Amino acid sequence: MPSVEDTINTTYFGGRIYTAAKSLYLDARKKNADVTLDDVNKWIAKNIVRTKNYKFQNSWVAKGPREEYQIDMFEYKYKQPQKLRVRPFKYQRGKTKSDVEPYGLLAVDTFTKFCWVVPTHFKDKENIDVAINEIFKKMGKPKSIWSDPDSGFLSGPLQELFRNSDVEHNISRLHARVAERTIRTIKGLLKVAVDTDSEVEKLWTAVLPKVLHDYNYKNTHSAIGMTPAEALDDRKEFEVRTNLEIRRKKFRRYPELEVGDKVRVFRKRGTFAKEDTGVWDKDPTVITRIVKSPITGQTMYYVRSATVMNKPFVRSEIWKIDGGPIREAPEPDEKDKAFDRMMKPFDQDAEEEKDRKEEVAREPPAPAPAPAPVAEPKAKAKAKAKAKVNKDVRLAMAMYKRFGLR
Repeated sequence: MPSVEDTINTTYFGGRIYTAAKSLYLDARKKNADVTLDDVNKWIAKNIVRTKNYKFQNSWVAKGPREEYQIDMFEYKYKQPQKLRVRPFKYQRGKTKSDVEPYGLLAVDTFTKFCWVVPTHFKDKENIDVAINEIFKKMGKPKSIWSDPDSGFLSGPLQELFRNSDVEHNISRLHARVAERTIRTIKGLLKVAVDTDSEVEKLWTAVLPKVLHDYNYKNTHSAIGMTPAEALDDRKEFEVRTNLEIRRKKFRRYPELEVGDKVRVFRKRGTFAKEDTGVWDKDPTVITRIVKSPITGQTMYYVRSATVMNKPFVRSEIWKIDGGPIREAPEPDEKDKAFDRMMKPFDQDAEEEKDRKEEVAREPPAPAPAPAPVAEPKAKAKAKAKAKVNKDVRLAMAMYKRFGLR
């Protein structure tokens, strides 16, 4: 009898087009009774490349302020002048500046949510280098920075600045999500500020200082329960982290990875790529090194295939070909233990409530109450009353005939 893997392989390539694992499992089980649904899922993970990424991501919470910044570029075009002016000569080369900076570099502290924006004329390495220095002067130097694999963020001068400043630069192939969400918020505030006085044409760079001031010092952030400026206070650090931990997302469970495991790595779709283009590399690779960041404590994975500037991958960007849905929690640090101690009374209350519900469920059910009388329809009640009157009338007539009563 052929092996389980050979049976699934023969069934899948036997002529029928399968779109669900369960259909493949039912057909393969007809040929080999030892085939299980788990075997089919493992075979699919090993041989069929997914075209889409998983739906949800786990969130990571920094340990304190200035531990992690996320940076990203954006373009603002709402009610703004043309990005580039017409060149005065037909064959003139080079860049020409517009009347207002069309781009902005945003940096946000993922712990305090404090953000800053520096307008730029271009997205090249020179403008980004100047903007990063301005952000360091305003927000301070972080321990680590996350960004997209944009060419401007990978330039030699910027990487040298990070090394000289002892800043760990990490690349996210899945976008800097906190930065992107903050960009949408800042753009919404800018739109309101630009539309405030419709008769006067406003440049977004003119209203940007007020927008940043309102965002950082007046608006309460829903994730931390206070303004980003208040979250910078060291006395608020524990409260901020508590609020972030409560809202922390834990959707995925990853199988453990070791050096030598066969995996697929995430790759971003091209600009004009269609939906059927997979986001996972077709060619499997092997994990060569696993390191834990001494700054943030996050686990990084190096693979054998060529990567962007040999930057490591995080766990959400790696798909293990053979693995189960088990993930071991990292070792807690002192702040994790303090957080657990604070949440212990709430956990005990939850356990007591759970025990109380289980005890109530074990008790015999109470007898059901008698059903309440149902109101009769109006016509039926009227007919019933009339029948009763007729009965009384007949009884009175019978007594009159027999006993002569009136």
